[in-house]
Amino acid sequence: EKSKSSLVQGKPQDEKMIDQIDQVDADSPVTAILEEVIMDLKDYELSLGDRHPKIAETLNSLGLIRLHMEGNVELAQKCHEQALRIFRLPENRCTISIVITLNDLGYVHERKGDSDRALQLYNEAMQLLVDDRVEENHPRVIATQRSIDRLVRRSR
Repeated sequence: EKSKSSLVQGKPQDEKMIDQIDQVDADSPVTAILEEVIMDLKDYELSLGDRHPKIAETLNSLGLIRLHMEGNVELAQKCHEQALRIFRLPENRCTISIVITLNDLGYVHERKGDSDRALQLYNEAMQLLVDDRVEENHPRVIATQRSIDRLVRRSR
């Protein structure tokens, strides 16, 4: 039976992931949005289990809110890393979802000032797209290439 209280089955260092990412600052301008997404996350975990792709999608949404609306790069990183672990499970493997998450995580590393790690993540995303023979005009290929180009331009 699947655990219904831990978003990270098989990852003891991440015990109770939801306890790490569900902190809401009462003074935050996005408190209501955060509370709603966290409530959705908890509901999905109870109804779907902790390995379901819907959990990963919600974690990615939470990561984007944490990064872009709240400015919390550390919590954004945790959300995207956990989403990536779920999407990489054999039963969930979907290249486009993994690529989106790698790009989001890459941008978190850009914001943290770690351009090398960001570029690694963008290149990994691009390689997955190439390996899956995704066409060059696909929006994910274009977005990933744009991220790579942006970092290369900045490093000159």
